[in-house]
Amino acid sequence: EAMDRTQQQRPKGGSSPAAEEVRDGAILALTALLQSRLEIFPTLQSQSTCPVKEAIGVVHQSMELRMKQAMLGLTYRCESDDSSNNYNSLNAGDGYETISPGLNVEGLSQLPRMKRSLCFKLLEGALDGVKADKLQLDELIQQQSSTTKEDIGCVFPNTLLKEMSKFASLTSSCLHGETDPRCLLQLLRLLNKMQQILLPLFFSTPAIDPRIQFPTVEVFDAVAPYYPVHFTPPKNDPHGITREMLQDALIAVLCERGAMYSDNSIEDENSNGSENENATMAELSARMFLERLDPPKFTNDYDPPSSPESEEEDKVDALRDLSILLLPSSSTSNTGAHITVAFVSELSSSLARAHEEAVSTDKTTDANSLASRVRKFASSFANSLAPVSVSNGDVKVRHTTLLWEAFVHDATRKLVSNLSSSPQSMHGRSSTAYLAALAAEGGLPTLRKVLDASLPRLLDLLSKHDDSSSADDEKMAAAIRGIAAFMSSCYVALKMWERNNRGVQVHPHPLSKYISQILQKIATALKGMRG
Repeated sequence: EAMDRTQQQRPKGGSSPAAEEVRDGAILALTALLQSRLEIFPTLQSQSTCPVKEAIGVVHQSMELRMKQAMLGLTYRCESDDSSNNYNSLNAGDGYETISPGLNVEGLSQLPRMKRSLCFKLLEGALDGVKADKLQLDELIQQQSSTTKEDIGCVFPNTLLKEMSKFASLTSSCLHGETDPRCLLQLLRLLNKMQQILLPLFFSTPAIDPRIQFPTVEVFDAVAPYYPVHFTPPKNDPHGITREMLQDALIAVLCERGAMYSDNSIEDENSNGSENENATMAELSARMFLERLDPPKFTNDYDPPSSPESEEEDKVDALRDLSILLLPSSSTSNTGAHITVAFVSELSSSLARAHEEAVSTDKTTDANSLASRVRKFASSFANSLAPVSVSNGDVKVRHTTLLWEAFVHDATRKLVSNLSSSPQSMHGRSSTAYLAALAAEGGLPTLRKVLDASLPRLLDLLSKHDDSSSADDEKMAAAIRGIAAFMSSCYVALKMWERNNRGVQVHPHPLSKYISQILQKIATALKGMRG
């Protein structure tokens, strides 16, 4: 109402300083109101026949009202003199205003930085209020469950979820065109906070209208133009904002850091194909990171870095971001929770290409080279997906197993052909190194998978040159080195297994069915070389 009166009293030439102060004061007051804790709702002493259920309904109304009022407050504050909106028609003050579907914040960019910051705090205030409401809701549901002796799930009305979806869309749109590093940092942190609070609510409802979804694609589209962060703070910057701070806040949004939820639709995505409209943030972000690591060089959109050194640094940074996104941060993390089999297959191919290109250009072979980093990431990712011995029919375990099969199977299928055709070539050496790294640190199932795909190819290559006058010594030597590499990988993998499983040894030994052939073929090759 204060903003409404100020709008009506605004002089034709613009807003007076006093009027602007009133509007800013109204934003601050509304922010405090939206952050306030809901205290009045039915209790067990109520005359209602179902007081707890009624209280749950009141909390739902509170959450919806916070979303609506924050959006209305932001829209009012962004209005310009020539706006076509009619303030009086909105019936300000009754708490149930109708928000037009064309809600936008075009006037936000015209506000000074301090006033934009106030608007962002208004949105954050609504999120704080919703978070407090959710805690009260959990207490009420627990109270109702203890009374009825039934496990009552948390079901949010479609109207509430619609408002949350609108709120998320509006909040993400505030980022478009933002250039001030202070506002940018504030908005990125706000978006991540919104993910932490609102995202779990969309996936905690058992039966939900499939048309009502959290606008993940809109949030991604808003933040993607800022990746990677190119920011150099000015000298003697009093605000202390660094590139690392902006990068961390951006990655937090792209990785949905702190948002704990389970996407049960992942099986449908695996069976029906992944549509961009239903893509998860993890998959959208991973594809963007992957384009830096394995850029599409034959498209008009490809803009190569200025130098080979900067290109390698760019790819190392992309690999770091992929690791943050896809590798679990703890033993309880579920790596493949929000990615599909189709994407993992694409990731496997891209990593193999990036590794081969790095091998051909790397001037060093130390652990910090790009090729070594790619191998380390690939083996760590395979290990995080490797199936457990007992799946007990768990849907998540089955999904993770499918991801592992796609990742490891695609790598072995595409690379083992290089082992039998030309192990001495750059392609063959690169394939051997990549597969050996997968076998060494990709987990026991990965070790067996790689050995069963690779060793028969190399042994068959040696068999073809037994007692042959036209034997290619270089090819045979490369095959023997390849076999030695996989035997070394087996030793490393088994040592890791014993260390992680209190000294328990693997039986049968992964090399048991190959050791006789290996000794025979190598002995024959050495005998032929002496001749």
